[in-house]
Amino acid sequence: MIKCVDLKKVYSEGNNQVIALNGISLSVEKGEFVVIRGKSGCGKSTLLNMLGLIDKPTSGDILFEENSILSISEKEKARFRNKRIGYIFQSFYLDPAYSAMQNVEIPLVISGIQRDVRRQMAEEALKAVGMDSRGRTPAGALSGGEKQRICIARALVNNPDIILADEPCGSLDSQNTKQVMEILSKIHETGVTILMVTHSEEDARYASRRILMEDGRITEG
Repeated sequence: MIKCVDLKKVYSEGNNQVIALNGISLSVEKGEFVVIRGKSGCGKSTLLNMLGLIDKPTSGDILFEENSILSISEKEKARFRNKRIGYIFQSFYLDPAYSAMQNVEIPLVISGIQRDVRRQMAEEALKAVGMDSRGRTPAGALSGGEKQRICIARALVNNPDIILADEPCGSLDSQNTKQVMEILSKIHETGVTILMVTHSEEDARYASRRILMEDGRITEG
């Protein structure tokens, strides 16, 4: 479904060049739950940002359903990210003054969906992560585990083709980590494609396929 071909990313730091990605080629098929694991600084989050069109590679290509998505306009990229990709971040990126429901609705507002329809869609997404009773609670009043479940609901609400998860349990304790990973596993069982990066071997066990990265390269998987 999504494929990267010989992706390279080089950053300039003064007179030095830092190679973040060094020729990454990877395919994720529809319905897979793929985990990319590796130590901090190995390039896994950089790769996720490339696949999510948040950052641009120095060279290489990214294909979605056999079509290059690097050459489309910035407006088309924004629409693609909103409609076809769901994001889950370690740092949540929730508006603390908005309710849980309002945070989940944000992608639907961007899509131009009418209020009554988006409210129903948001309620369904909250229910899917066991947070339907917390919809009116300000995000700033939620625990870390609850915030991440709201993030999952927000990622789900637009029925994306793929969910990209960047260290979704990196800020959570072991109990909340287990809850979040079990939710992601159940979502995968419904047919949703998930690509997750993590440093945790324990979290990686929930995946159907595991890939190991080191120094900007895939070394296993």
